[in-house]
Amino acid sequence: MKEFDKTIADKLNQVDYPVDHEMWDAIESSLGKAPSAASNEVSFMPSFIAGTAVTAAIVTVLSLMPVGESTHPISHPAEAHEVTALTEDVEPNQESSAPVMMHTAQEEHEIELIHELPQVKKELAPTMEKTVSSEQEHPKEENTELNATHSPSIVTTIAQEVSFRAIGIQCAGSTVLFKAETKLLADIKWIIDGVHVLEGTEIEYSFDDAGDHEVVMLSIENGNSVSTKRVIQIYERPEGSLSYTVEGNNQCFGQNVQLKAGPGANTYTWLIAQQEINGSASQVRLERGSYSADVHIVNEHGCTSEQNILVNVDGGLEIYIPNSFSPNNDGNNDAWLPVGLEKCNAHSIQVFRAQDNTLVFETTEGSAWDGNIAGSTDLPQRGEQFIYRVIAEDACGEEQELKGSITVMQ
Repeated sequence: MKEFDKTIADKLNQVDYPVDHEMWDAIESSLGKAPSAASNEVSFMPSFIAGTAVTAAIVTVLSLMPVGESTHPISHPAEAHEVTALTEDVEPNQESSAPVMMHTAQEEHEIELIHELPQVKKELAPTMEKTVSSEQEHPKEENTELNATHSPSIVTTIAQEVSFRAIGIQCAGSTVLFKAETKLLADIKWIIDGVHVLEGTEIEYSFDDAGDHEVVMLSIENGNSVSTKRVIQIYERPEGSLSYTVEGNNQCFGQNVQLKAGPGANTYTWLIAQQEINGSASQVRLERGSYSADVHIVNEHGCTSEQNILVNVDGGLEIYIPNSFSPNNDGNNDAWLPVGLEKCNAHSIQVFRAQDNTLVFETTEGSAWDGNIAGSTDLPQRGEQFIYRVIAEDACGEEQELKGSITVMQ
């Protein structure tokens, strides 16, 4: 036991851990006084049991100690916190309580020119054409003048004072303004994508294609030329795939129309039947007819586009109202009654004489008008005009008001 205790003590001395004396006192008091090492009267079992208990206590303490060197010898348990999982691909039909992300269209702004390339200093030959004979006659004078004109210090100064900016919208088809930034009275030329050459301290250019485009500004002063290269990134305008489906319901005037657009990474705003609807999968109620839907699309880069789709809505509850009848008791078309009201939850009918706007017929029971004027035996004259007003409520609780004229035929 002495060797075991010594090993444990050495182990404890190697660890920078504050000793809890109260814990050790509690362990010793629970075990009783340890027997003397010189005593020969100690039986095996008590000694073994006490040693086992001490060993268990020590192992328990050691298991709580940190292993290895540490600047924080006492470890604290990590606080519980909620982990939010980010999902890149979300199923279209998956319900989510998160708000729909709305991309914002780009506005004119200072455009960051990426992939900056080093400025290239280039010495140009004098613009004056020289003949072979003149070069042979005065070779030293020309070299002296050329060296003076193209001094490296002058070229370096120009390179340090020449740059340019870009302002506009980074979308294909949009105009970008390039502005030279230099205090020198230099001639400025621009080379775009190695093909298009423009002149002036400020130019406008429209990039038809998305991608990285190289823009070179060439500054020329006193025969010295400095080219400054930058790359501008242009983004594609979005193109959506638009479609719709109509859920038929013959008991209601309006039909549920599902508007769909893809890809879902874009933002879609639909304008249809004077209603504005947002989303790549939206629903709108429309009555029978044809509608032109204008769709405003914005992608993640803020580039926009406008598209259009024609939406045709068929089906639905339809009420047919005759525009004439002949109340002459010949058994043919003697009464006037709209068709389709029997499918409605409720309705009301009013008929007015067009001549003096007098109410001549009214019902909420779906009964037909036989031509009698205000319940009397008087009948309308041939060719007389009447105005009807029908209010019907369908099975979906939607109301529709219909107005028109009736002509008496006899």
